[in-house]
Amino acid sequence: MNFKQWISAVGVATAIMTSSLYSAPLLRDRLLDDIQYDGLTQVPVKDLPKIASLNTKTGQRVMDNALFQDINLLYTTGYFKTVEATSSLTSANRLILTFKLQEYPTVNEIQIFGAAAISQNILATLSPIAIGKVMNTVLIQHYKEAIENLYHTNGYDLARVLQIVFSPSRNIVIDVSEGEISSIEIQGVSANLVPVVLRSLKSTPGSHFNTRRLRVDRESMLKMGYFSDVDAPRLEDSLDHRRVKVIFNTQPRKTNSFDAGLEYYQQKGEQPLTGFIRTDLRHLGIPSDLTSIKIQAAWQDNAPYIQGYTGQYTQPWIMNAIPLSFTVGLWSERLDEFLTRDRNNTRRITFANHRVGAAMELAYPVFDELTVAVRGKSERISPEPTSKIDDYSIRSLSLKTDYRTIGNATNPRNGIYLVNTFEIGGKLGVVNLGGLSFTRIVCTAAGFTEIGPKGILAARITVGSFRPDASTPTTFESEGFDLGGPNTIRGYKETYPIFVGNHEILLNLEYRYDLTDTLQGVCFWDTGQAFTSSWPTSTSGFVSGYGVGIRFYTPVGPLRLDLAKGEALILHFGLGQTF
Repeated sequence: MNFKQWISAVGVATAIMTSSLYSAPLLRDRLLDDIQYDGLTQVPVKDLPKIASLNTKTGQRVMDNALFQDINLLYTTGYFKTVEATSSLTSANRLILTFKLQEYPTVNEIQIFGAAAISQNILATLSPIAIGKVMNTVLIQHYKEAIENLYHTNGYDLARVLQIVFSPSRNIVIDVSEGEISSIEIQGVSANLVPVVLRSLKSTPGSHFNTRRLRVDRESMLKMGYFSDVDAPRLEDSLDHRRVKVIFNTQPRKTNSFDAGLEYYQQKGEQPLTGFIRTDLRHLGIPSDLTSIKIQAAWQDNAPYIQGYTGQYTQPWIMNAIPLSFTVGLWSERLDEFLTRDRNNTRRITFANHRVGAAMELAYPVFDELTVAVRGKSERISPEPTSKIDDYSIRSLSLKTDYRTIGNATNPRNGIYLVNTFEIGGKLGVVNLGGLSFTRIVCTAAGFTEIGPKGILAARITVGSFRPDASTPTTFESEGFDLGGPNTIRGYKETYPIFVGNHEILLNLEYRYDLTDTLQGVCFWDTGQAFTSSWPTSTSGFVSGYGVGIRFYTPVGPLRLDLAKGEALILHFGLGQTF
């Protein structure tokens, strides 16, 4: 039975008792001459049923069933505390049926208790009953529904109105429960990591349960790298229905992980196999830190050799006390690259060089979606003697903004990310950092949208510009941009890029389709170009690659296998989505 039916039933029962105890017997043996309302002072007549619409009719006898229906109809207007039906004869011998109505008092004040997530002033504006107007039980029910709808629309799905009382002092008193979080429990993680996880959540004990906020919290937990999966939170309600315990059940990822990537390229005269191996060591120094070591290798002269290695150490919070992400990296790489002086040569050759460097980055989360980072870099480049260029260095500072609204980074289904990096090297105003003088700007935007229950359309565009000082000596092309390989334009070899320059435009399109819970098929198309001196006026110089791939989701992330057609048919293998 809903609220309106309940009011009607109570009203009819009250009317029956009132009529039998306090009203004179109804005259049922005569035809009615007239029907009237009595007792109206504040309620407008227009808000009542018209006399002609009642079940009891003039010119007919009073029937109990019709009369009870009319009393019920008057109660369901919500304005009346009691409704009585009486009949009387006038001096002119006319039979009059009178509905005696006792109105509720006028409203003096609206008082709301328990509201904090949404202000009391906002909730008060939802009231359909104005101060000074007659209290109405039907409108009170509408008010209750409006309050709960507003909470639910804003993600407070556990919020509800426990009761609404019309007090003797003529106040509408509303008791709201917003679903306060009593505690948050993380299952599946070691005790020393629980504080690390909880500090990253927007939901906290004492805050109010919000479905949207918990969804963001779950996605944040997935991004931490500690879990292979996080179930939707389980709730335990308190006995008074005012508090709730939130429980996240997690499937922990192996503390230390190992992954690898391979690139196979079949062309006469070329070594076909290159790749890397990487290991991630978590909680090596303190809980929450991450140490990554990567070794790049290739196959040459029928034997493997080490091309280089990199190491990186990260603390998401400095010493788990300061909300700044701290990262330091070291690397040593041996690369074969083109020289800028040979850009216009049709028959260019590569020269080996050895790069040794270090970088440090501090990142601060401005708010949920936006992170700002500052990075310092120092790198020494030592070319082989046959290149006939001297050693040189790069010392730079960069500023990066990273805005993301996507959820699970391993398989984003909706949202965008925007990453902008501005780097300056050498002369920095009145300060000279040394090394090459240049500016570099790289802007990347990506978007994801679901197409049907299983399809995802993904797109990424990257635009970059590298501007060296006019006095910059001959350097390697990689100080600018190079395209080709599994993460830029598939179907072209990464270790011998033919698209190099000081400017780049790159576009990637993918249609991803979930074949099963752990297997995803992909169709892709990549296009772009790197330019030496000026931006293109058309796409005539762009190169493209296309193909199909699969993603197999594992506890350490999706394994990626792409078969691409570009300059040749190339099989790319790696870990994680292309973007």
